[in-house]
Amino acid sequence: TDENGIESAILDKLPVAQIGTTTYDTIQEAVDACADGTETEIDVIRSITLTQDVESIVVKNEQNIILDVNGFQINLMRWHNYEN
Repeated sequence: TDENGIESAILDKLPVAQIGTTTYDTIQEAVDACADGTETEIDVIRSITLTQDVESIVVKNEQNIILDVNGFQINLMRWHNYEN
């Protein structure tokens, strides 16, 4: 594996989101941890790129989530339709 491949493999293992002191490997895992009807803040803790492997991030209507990107970026590597 070349230098970029090694770096990518290591970065893939770092958490990307945090609720309180609990970290999550994906934004979806953090969203899934949010209770219905309770306002919950998800902090993004590093820039990420969502690829073809990630269909979407699904937030239920009952969830009340604040997504604080903290100056980081969430990049999409494909076109996607957004629905509310």
